[in-house]
Amino acid sequence: MLQLKISAGLAALAATAVCVSAAGAQPAPAAPTAVTGSATPLTTKMATVGGTLSSNGAPTTYSFEYGPTTSYGAQTRTRNAGPHASNISFTFNLSGLTPGTLYHYALVATNSAGTTTGSDETFTTLAPPPPVVSTGASSNVTVKTAVLSGTVNAGGAPTTFFFQYGATSSYGAQSRTKNAGAGTSDRAVSVSLSGLTSGTVYHYRIVASNSAGTTNGDDETFTTTAAPPPAAVTGGPAAIAPKTARVTGTVTPNGAATTYDFEYGATTSYGAQTPSHYAGAGLKGIPVTAVLSGLTPGQTYHFRLVATSSSGTTDGSDQTVTATAAPAPRAAHTNRSRG
Repeated sequence: MLQLKISAGLAALAATAVCVSAAGAQPAPAAPTAVTGSATPLTTKMATVGGTLSSNGAPTTYSFEYGPTTSYGAQTRTRNAGPHASNISFTFNLSGLTPGTLYHYALVATNSAGTTTGSDETFTTLAPPPPVVSTGASSNVTVKTAVLSGTVNAGGAPTTFFFQYGATSSYGAQSRTKNAGAGTSDRAVSVSLSGLTSGTVYHYRIVASNSAGTTNGDDETFTTTAAPPPAAVTGGPAAIAPKTARVTGTVTPNGAATTYDFEYGATTSYGAQTPSHYAGAGLKGIPVTAVLSGLTPGQTYHFRLVATSSSGTTDGSDQTVTATAAPAPRAAHTNRSRG
């Protein structure tokens, strides 16, 4: 009888324990809930994206995937939401984006029960503005060269620039194109011009372009330095014959288009000259030659080099050359027969 009572008591105790255990059991965690929220483009390269999640009973981490396609390719840093987060809302700032570009993004949340990816959403970064430019001053202006300056604000998009220049505001020539970067502040730029014409007024302006358009700077002017008259150095004779002589010299155009010839004659009044030839418009001396013709054998002649440009005419020093004497006539030979 006692044994039956003990058995009944143990059974009742066991039933009570089962009830207590069932009442205190915790539900197994579930995969987190992730809802991709809206996005707000901030600048050409930045945007804010948002979302909402619930941890569903387990420590949860979350981040955003984003990129130009639904393959994304980039991801924000990971944050912790804890095990008891319920419908918490948050935002992430995305940076380093491409201006005027469509981006896909999605919230991703992970805990021990699994990973949940929110719906794919999109936003478009702000389009960049056209570049802002300012034509600057000219400097280091010489007979044939000048340096032009200006500023370019790329507006956040890759931008190139060049300078137009010419004798009128229609320009007609331009410098080579250079890269101005993709910044959002003014950048000082410059180019060097060469091959200009001396003593000439030049118009110029800066021109910059990016994906949003092209901007022309204001028209400005500079004047190249007037070239000095050319230099002419009379050389000596190089080859002498009875009726001709080749003479030499050196012409320095000094930056202006220059021609040259040789004057010659029996006196320093000369009276004859060689055909005119072009010596270029450089800054260095170039050797020149010409042939004096129609000379009298054995006669002494004066000659000098003459160089002319828009800046004036320069006469070289007087030199002399004596034509060689004509060769003596050869005696005639007569054949005589013997008787």
